[in-house]
Amino acid sequence: MRSIEMSNPASRRCFVLIASGHDETYLRRGTLTAMRSILKSNPGVPVVVLHHDLSTAQEKLFSDATLTRVGLSDFQLSAYSTLARRDIPRTVFLSLYVERLEQFDVAIYVDADAVVLESLEDLFSIEAPLAARVMNENPLVEHFEDGVSLLRREGVDGVHALNNGLVRFDLDYWRRNGLLDQAASLYRRHGPDAFRFADQSLLNLIAYKTRGFRPLSRTYNFCRYPDMFRMEHGFATNVLGLVAPRIDEGLVKVVHWTGPVKPWSAAVELIDNPRVAMCLDCYEQFSA
Repeated sequence: MRSIEMSNPASRRCFVLIASGHDETYLRRGTLTAMRSILKSNPGVPVVVLHHDLSTAQEKLFSDATLTRVGLSDFQLSAYSTLARRDIPRTVFLSLYVERLEQFDVAIYVDADAVVLESLEDLFSIEAPLAARVMNENPLVEHFEDGVSLLRREGVDGVHALNNGLVRFDLDYWRRNGLLDQAASLYRRHGPDAFRFADQSLLNLIAYKTRGFRPLSRTYNFCRYPDMFRMEHGFATNVLGLVAPRIDEGLVKVVHWTGPVKPWSAAVELIDNPRVAMCLDCYEQFSA
């Protein structure tokens, strides 16, 4: 596994992935594909993989990253997410542990079902406690059981949910303001079943309560729902020679396959929409 040289201020930034040992296909075709895309598009930026259950054999797959094992005991999946998203493991809560990466000041978290197609230097350089894409088609209230009451009690008036497929964290800010402590407090106050979509629901609530998060363009998080299904995008080759969707805002930097069906799922072949329009080539260019 990589050692990290900290003498250069730029090395105070990193990418963060999470890995679960419960699904070998997801691990190899998801997390490892995401990692390869980052190493290709952002060479020299450390990649940290947070996990809690990888076997010794699985750990050996990540020789190009820094593995950090986290004791995951505080959070459980809600009944809603257990039924609606059987593909989601409890490992998703590891995204809330980024504040513990004390050797870094800024981290960009990337979901295992996303690929990074360009340098994200501009995203590292912005100023904001948290930056993510706000999904204008996704009501925030639906992320919680009895969301109207919960948001009123928490003093949150946000309308749309943010998507945590890509999140830029100011780690120094969150170490001072306790991202994990806030999550644990909200979790205890409302109970696990209040948060329908696990870590994403918790992070949404914290982001809106902080009132310091910055909305990102969809070029940083081009999602299967709703972006790919709109069929409004074309494709081009970017400066790195990688295939990327082209939209009105420019070339997409991060493609994110949202939903329970993944690019490597057998069910992909049953999708009616053209294979190319679903951006599958964006993933396959990072296949081992």
